[in-house]
Amino acid sequence: MPYVVVSATPHSGRYRPEHIMVDKPYEQSSRWSGAYPNGEKQWLLLKLETPGILSAYQHTPEEFGLMRG
Repeated sequence: MPYVVVSATPHSGRYRPEHIMVDKPYEQSSRWSGAYPNGEKQWLLLKLETPGILSAYQHTPEEFGLMRG
């Protein structure tokens, strides 16, 4: 489903929101990271090229291999 990134919460360092459009999940060139630490809400706003139905999905720290301490 073609899309563009329209807006997002501030990003961390070089991990810009547009990087998610690069389909290389094992490379840093394909990652986005929000600038807010400590579990604050972070979001991306995508514009779809054609109408579609999307559902919200929330990743947990464990899915990213992060541990809370």
